[in-house]
Amino acid sequence: MKGYTQEAHNLPEHYDFYISTSSQEGLSLSALQALRGKTPLFTTKVGQIGLDIDDQKNGFLLDFNVDKSANRIFKGLSLSPGSLSKIQNDAFNLYIENYSADIFRREIQSIYS
Repeated sequence: MKGYTQEAHNLPEHYDFYISTSSQEGLSLSALQALRGKTPLFTTKVGQIGLDIDDQKNGFLLDFNVDKSANRIFKGLSLSPGSLSKIQNDAFNLYIENYSADIFRREIQSIYS
């Protein structure tokens, strides 16, 4: 529990990990915040984030088998600090290259043009 903050957008960088177990999803804003905060992201292959995650490169993909997924989360969190840090940095780069405000503005401008 982090307590009260007026800067909730900064919280994900303090999380140990983020799990998204969605069975239906469009573009998960909370998963985007996890990528932005370099929080290890474990997600199902559902929605846009699930399609963009390259398993064990910039996040971890789960399926709907609880035992297999729990084991995958444990293995992901047991990686060496250097290996996990590389995945977190690659996840942040995925966010910057695909989901940052500049990217959204450019896409909206393109649509209007």
